Amino acid sequence: MFYLNEMEREHRHGDHGPKYLEQGPRMNFGIVKLQPGNVVSPHVHRIMQESFFILEGCVTMYIEGVKVELKKGDYIHLEPGEAHKICNEGSEVLRMVVTACSLKHLTVSSILCFISQTKLPWSIPFSYLFLRIV
Repeated sequence: MFYLNEMEREHRHGDHGPKYLEQGPRMNFGIVKLQPGNVVSPHVHRIMQESFFILEGCVTMYIEGVKVELKKGDYIHLEPGEAHKICNEGSEVLRMVVTACSLKHLTVSSILCFISQTKLPWSIPFSYLFLRIV
């Protein structure tokens, strides 16, 4: 078991950024706070899936170039490899939960299950798929 209060951690950049309550080999859990005008540069997680739940304010995300606007109560999940940019284009502070789960620790059966659910052509060698996932 692991326990702490949010107030025991600080945001990465003082008054904004992520505040991780847990960072482990398989999962991260945190609170992201963005001031109006703050932008998280476009980036990609190769082996992490990431989810966000909006607690306060509004956020604009660009997922693979597609603009997605989210408000309090909205949830979004991103698969590994989905490029994303996060912007607080509003006038209020944004607070959202972020979870990230690494795919590094998948078992072979989990990988095969993942592959069977993708829309990739089966002519791609398994070794290529494995390297892209891991």
